[in-house]
Amino acid sequence: MQELETRLARAQTLMKEAEVDFLLLTTQEDFYYFTGLYSRFWHSPTRPYYLLIPCTGTRPFAVIPSIMTEVLCSRTWIPAENVCDWPSPRLGDDGITELVQTMASLPCQYQRAGFMLGHESVMRMPVADVDCLRASLGKQGITTVDASRVMRELRLVKSPFEVERIRHACTIGSAAFQFLPARLDMLQEAKAAAGQGGVTVRDARNEMRALMMEFGADDTPYVMTQAGNNGYDNIILEPEDEPLRPGDVLVIDTGACFEMYWCDFDRNFVVGGEGSISAATKKTQDLVWLATEAGFEVCRNHGTSSDICRAMSSVMGIQDNSTGRLGHGLGLHITEHFSNNATDEEPLRPGMVLTLEPGMLVLGDDKRMIVHEEDVLITEEGAEYLTQRAPRRFPSILESRSSSAQLEEVELLRLSRLVGHLGERGGDAYVMNGDAQLLHRSLTSRRVGRDVKMMTVGAPMRSKM
Repeated sequence: MQELETRLARAQTLMKEAEVDFLLLTTQEDFYYFTGLYSRFWHSPTRPYYLLIPCTGTRPFAVIPSIMTEVLCSRTWIPAENVCDWPSPRLGDDGITELVQTMASLPCQYQRAGFMLGHESVMRMPVADVDCLRASLGKQGITTVDASRVMRELRLVKSPFEVERIRHACTIGSAAFQFLPARLDMLQEAKAAAGQGGVTVRDARNEMRALMMEFGADDTPYVMTQAGNNGYDNIILEPEDEPLRPGDVLVIDTGACFEMYWCDFDRNFVVGGEGSISAATKKTQDLVWLATEAGFEVCRNHGTSSDICRAMSSVMGIQDNSTGRLGHGLGLHITEHFSNNATDEEPLRPGMVLTLEPGMLVLGDDKRMIVHEEDVLITEEGAEYLTQRAPRRFPSILESRSSSAQLEEVELLRLSRLVGHLGERGGDAYVMNGDAQLLHRSLTSRRVGRDVKMMTVGAPMRSKM
């Protein structure tokens, strides 16, 4: 509960500075931020959920569908007297009357209600209901104002509780990427034996997603996968059933969630080894890797988000960036304020988590590209990679193997190195399950490549905030 109390206190300080009497929050992420409650009911657009953050007081107020009332009262810190409900869906008035009544009961020193109306913010309710609500408040002499900067500032700097969840999501993604080459090799062997052709781009995406779930991700909503000879032509589309061929560069951009917090980073692989790609592709890979180093150096020196953009662009020799930015904030959303672009100029402060995302066209090619992504924490002393840093040279996938026995030996070596890497991090969040017998079985099993779920990456304690 201390985490939630701290968040509320910070919010109330910012609200007083902005002269806002209460905030109206409607999204799953903002609701979770102040209650710790997560439900997949949010995937349905039918029912709205309203949370009111008062400028004074010790608890938020909730106006919610009655189907959620008992869960909210029994599993969060919001007392029953702070909850108003209705039987949703109710066409014509889906909770607006109850919301107006609850707002009217709150102290109004400034006569200003804060709505999320600014950049990168959302009101998860019908536009007609927003208009109705503003009109009802206006009759009471209450003005609605944009208070999205309050939430932006709150979520910009992460608490240790939040950092550990982002860190663990990154650990899960890093572990999955480390296992992926051996997993694809085994899939290739199985498909060849069954006469099913080669491993496809979609296969690679599915194996990556499965690995992250096996390592403990709560969800993998975003796993973008593309491939092409000496580079790829986009980083936004769904994968196709095209077989991977020697000389293809495979990119997987992953967004996995652990207790609502995201990782967001990618890895590039070359099919058949570096001997199958051009010198230009190798040079581009090296430039983008060095650009990441330049961006990280800005993070260490606590520069600005725009300094990151300029530093990485300089290494790559790029003046105009058509994607709009080279990274962003990270947390409860896969992309959060701010942007690493030429204009944001957001000062980097301890507790911020961001992505570094340099990318450029392959030298001499106006269609193919190489993009790198890492997740970084700004610390008091400088900065820290939350992701296991990508290698400078392309890692290889789907190279020939003489036998499955040799392949499993490679997989076991990967596992032992991963265990060593995680063990060096120290702390309860990086213990491999805490079960020595399970770990021993994982390291010695001949089925490790086909049964990765035998080993789980240790997680921060799952507990209420």
